[in-house]
Amino acid sequence: MRRLSVLTALLVATAFLLGPVSPAVASKPAHYDFLKAQVFTAPGLGDIAVGMPNERVVKVQHRTPGGAWSAPTTLFRKKGVTCGRIDGRGSPGGVALLIECDSPYYDDQAPVHSRAFVTRDLLTWNVKWLKGEAYQDPAISADGSHAAWLYGGHGHYLLWSASSGFTQGQTSFDYDSGGETVVVDDAGTVTVMGPDGNGEGCELGVWDKPVVGQEDHYVIEDADVGCTEGGVDNVDDRTVVGDASYRPERFYVTREPGQRWSLTRVAPVDEPSLVRYTGSTRQVIRNVYSDATGQALISLGSPDRRHIYAQAYDDASGTWGAVTLAYTDRAARCRDRGYFGYEPFAQVHAVPLYCGGRRLLLTSGDSATWTATQIDDRPIAISKSGGLLAAAGPRSIIVATPTGTQVLDRTALGRCDFVFPIATDSVLRLHGGQGARWPTRLQKSEAGGRWTTIQTVAMPATGTCRHISSQQDMLPSTFFLRGDGQYVSLRVKRGGEGGWRVERFSY
Repeated sequence: MRRLSVLTALLVATAFLLGPVSPAVASKPAHYDFLKAQVFTAPGLGDIAVGMPNERVVKVQHRTPGGAWSAPTTLFRKKGVTCGRIDGRGSPGGVALLIECDSPYYDDQAPVHSRAFVTRDLLTWNVKWLKGEAYQDPAISADGSHAAWLYGGHGHYLLWSASSGFTQGQTSFDYDSGGETVVVDDAGTVTVMGPDGNGEGCELGVWDKPVVGQEDHYVIEDADVGCTEGGVDNVDDRTVVGDASYRPERFYVTREPGQRWSLTRVAPVDEPSLVRYTGSTRQVIRNVYSDATGQALISLGSPDRRHIYAQAYDDASGTWGAVTLAYTDRAARCRDRGYFGYEPFAQVHAVPLYCGGRRLLLTSGDSATWTATQIDDRPIAISKSGGLLAAAGPRSIIVATPTGTQVLDRTALGRCDFVFPIATDSVLRLHGGQGARWPTRLQKSEAGGRWTTIQTVAMPATGTCRHISSQQDMLPSTFFLRGDGQYVSLRVKRGGEGGWRVERFSY
C-alpha cells in the first residue's frame, strides 16, 4: 500500500482545451513502450485510449462508435514532472481520468502532482492539478455533468460540474487506509466510501455530501471491509465493489437514485450455500479457493483429508453449486499448500496439495472435471496468454489448458531446471546437464521424447545455482535463480533460432 499523508497545500487550478484530433487512422490504439494504452468507454459516445511513450508524455486517442482510432495527440506534458499510472472511468456522459504524476514519480509512493481530466465529448478536456496525494480511481456521473476525484487521504475531494467547473469539497471521512473510493451522481452528490476505523470492527462507512445541504453518514451492515487490508472500488454511479482484487471476498454495494447505499450481494465466502470445512487441520482441509481467468470460482476442502470436494460459484445467481468429488487419496492423507501466486492469471485451475510424501497438482480447465498429477518443487510456469500452464514432475511434465491436461513423458530434474509451456504438447526447459553448476541450455521438446538445444544462455562463472523460484503476477512467468551470492533473472520470449529464447533482465 502506498505511503499516505495529510494534504498541506491548496489546489492550484488550470484548464485547457485540447483541439480536435486528427482524422481516424487506425483500427487499434497506438503501441507505447512505457505505459500501454488503456481504453475507457463512454457508451454511445465512443472510446478514449490513453498511454505513454515515455515517462514525461501522455498521449490520447479517440474513436466514435463503429469508427477507427484517431491519431495520437499529446494530452499532458510538463517539464520536471513524470507520470507512471493512468486511472479512469467512463459513463454515457463522458470520461474522467486521473494521471498519476510526481517530480519524479515513484510507483511505491503516493504522487503529489497528479492531474484530473474530464471530457463530455471525447475531444474537449478540462484539467486541474491535484496538489496533494491522489491515486484512487476518479468518478463520473451517468450524464457526465459531474466528476469527482479524491485527494489528501482524509475525505477531501475535487468536484467538477459542467455548469460551474472545479470546486473543492470535504466529507467528515477521516480514516487514512487507502481503501476508500469516490462516487458522484447526476445531482452532484459526492459519496466517499471506505473502511471506517473510528467505529467498531472497521465497518464500511458511507459519507454522502450533496452540493447543498448536510452530509449523511451511515454504516453498511454485514460488509466486511477490514481495517487496513480491505477496500472498495467504484464501478459506476450506482455500484461499488468490495475487495475487487480477491474474488472470494468480493461483495457489491448498490443504490437507486436518491436512495442510500446498501449491501446487495455478500461475498462468496459469506454465502450460506457454501459448504464449510471446519475443525482441526489434523482432521480436515479447510476451504481453499481457486480462481482462474474465464472460469468459475472454486472452493475445495475435505472433511477427512482423503476426499477432496469442490464447489463452483455461480456469478449469475450469487450462490454455490452442488458439491462434487475432485480427488480421493487412499494411500495417504493430504493437506493444502496455501497461497497460489498464479491466481487468477492462468486460464486453468491449478491447486497444489501434499499427500503423504508426494506433491500433487489438481488441474481443471472447465471448473468441473479434475486431474491429479504428481509434480516436484520447481515453479509452475504460465504462458503469456495464460492459456498454458506447465509443471515438472519426477518422471513427467504436465501441460494444463482449458481443454484438459496433457502428461508428457519427459523430465527436467536439475536443481535449477525449469519448464515453460509453448503448446498443448510441447515445452521448453532450461537444463544444466550432469555436473553443471548453472543451467545453460534452452531446449525444445520434439516428437519421440527428444530435446533440441536452441540456445546457450550465459550464466555466472562462479558459484552454484541452489534455488529457483518464479513470479506469475505478470505474464508470462519470470524465473529467479540464485546460489552462492549470485542472482539471475530470466524470462522466456519469442524469437531466436528455434522460435524462442531466454533473456536475462534486471529485476
